[in-house]
Formats: sequence, C-alpha cells, structure tokens
Amino acid sequence: MKAKLFFATLFAAPLIAGAVTINFEDLALAADSSYNGSDNAGGFVSGSVSFSNNFTDWGGGYSSWDGFGYSNKGYAKPATAGDYTYEFNTVASDNSTYAVVYGSAFSSAPTITLNSETSTPLSIDIVNTTVTWSSLSYGDGFAKQFEAGDWFKLTISAFDAVGDFIASIETFLADFTDGKSYIMDEWTTVDLSSLGMNVASLEFSFSSTDNGMFGINTPTYVAIDNLVAVPEPSTYAAITGLAVLGLAWQRRRKATQA
Repeated sequence: MKAKLFFATLFAAPLIAGAVTINFEDLALAADSSYNGSDNAGGFVSGSVSFSNNFTDWGGGYSSWDGFGYSNKGYAKPATAGDYTYEFNTVASDNSTYAVVYGSAFSSAPTITLNSETSTPLSIDIVNTTVTWSSLSYGDGFAKQFEAGDWFKLTISAFDAVGDFIASIETFLADFTDGKSYIMDEWTTVDLSSLGMNVASLEFSFSSTDNGMFGINTPTYVAIDNLVAVPEPSTYAAITGLAVLGLAWQRRRKATQA
C-alpha cells in the first residue's frame, strides 16, 4: 500500500503544484447560518469561480431560490421525516463552510463558471443535504420513501466557452437497485477528470425514479465542497486518473467533528 501511495503521489506532484481548491472558506457567514441569494446579487464568487443563484421574493413573507447557496449549518440527521428548514444542513459531520445546490424544474440549471486557472476540473466532494436524506429515508408530503428499484442521481455536465456540451458524469445520491439500499451520508469525492480540459462551465441536474406531473418529487439538493481544478496548460495533458487518485489520497478534508 505504501508503495502504491508513493508512486501515485509522485505522478500527482506536478498536478498538486498547479491545483486550485475552491472550499468556500473565503465566504463570510455568521455561525450556524446560510446564504440563499436574498440580496439579489444573482450569484457569488469563491476563489474567482462564479456560482449562479436565482432568488425571488413573492411578497407576503414568501420567497424561493435555486442555483447555489452556501452554509455552515453542518450536521443534522433527524429520526423522522424532516422539513425544508433542513435544506442547508448535511448528513455528514462538518464544521466548515460548503455550498448547497438546488435545482428547480422552473429555472435554469445551477451553473459553475470556471476560468483560466480552473479550466480542467479534477474532483469535487458531495453529500446529501438533510432535507433530501430524510425524504429518501422516510418519505414526505411530496416524495415517497425509497424502496427496491428506486434511485436518485446527480449529473454534472461540462460545457465549453461557446456553450457546446463536452461530457457528463453521473453519481448516485441514492441507489436501491440490485438489492442495494444506499443513501449517501458521507462526503464523497467524485472524479471529474474525464470531463477533460477547456471546460468553461459545469451544470448540475438531478434525476429520480420518483416523479410527478411537475417533475421530480425527490428534493433536488446536494451539498458540495472542495472543487479541485488546474489550468489548461499542455503540461497537464498527460496527467492520468492515477494522478487524480494520488491527489485524492493526499488531500485531507477540512476539519470535521465525529
């Protein structure tokens, strides 16, 4: 094992030198709080990377948002079906700041806009939010409790500077097929290296076996952290998935609490 780690780290060394990690710690938040775009800024920037946000004030104390927000509310895992007060919590213990993605069927896809320093995405950490986990686990007023044959997926799609599709990666946030009963409840690193170089933007979308007349019934949220990317230079063109694995082994998550 030590030999394998050594060689992976050796291959990854040039990659680590040029890597940028977007970890949202540069975003100011009061303790146990969140941001949903209520300032109507239309998005926010972390580490020079832009994150889309749509916020609507409907009046009478009602509002809605979609796209990206951010939070430091951290862990919550109720023993019964939760409600939307948990949309900015996660089911993984974490005392850091992270982003929350919410995809609405009535709005444009949540979009990350990259730049010259981040045009080759390598990996991203994801986990279910508490509101999604509790809906999947127990059901709620809109969505079913998951059972055999059900699944819930996140798709991350890459686009170039003119908006042409490059490639996409799918990850199960819940998988009850083939005898499994899996609901993601730990931070999980997703390898993005197959998306390639010259990526201008990443779009997030969701799909589920639980659908109704207005689309997906499952709450379409996911928390993200530690987006790792490098510039496009040709020196990175020969880096393989082994280097990405070495980076993932070497990189430690931000401080967590058990």
